[in-house]
Amino acid sequence: MITVDEAKKILFSALKELAVPRSVLLPLSETLWHVTSSPVLSPLASPLFDNSAMDGFALRWESTALASQREPVILRI
Repeated sequence: MITVDEAKKILFSALKELAVPRSVLLPLSETLWHVTSSPVLSPLASPLFDNSAMDGFALRWESTALASQREPVILRI
């Protein structure tokens, strides 16, 4: 049997290894369920013109969590 302190050391050591972000170079065909480690920028705008169907906004869930029809949340753009 090991002590609580030894168990903590083992656990925290394993967690540190999991928490270290790793970058790997993969062929595009093997990237399913992976995320990029840096931004991917396009040299061209798409579409090449203003198109409201393609425009939009992103927001955090936390910003709208308490919103309702009775108490809407007003957000800054």
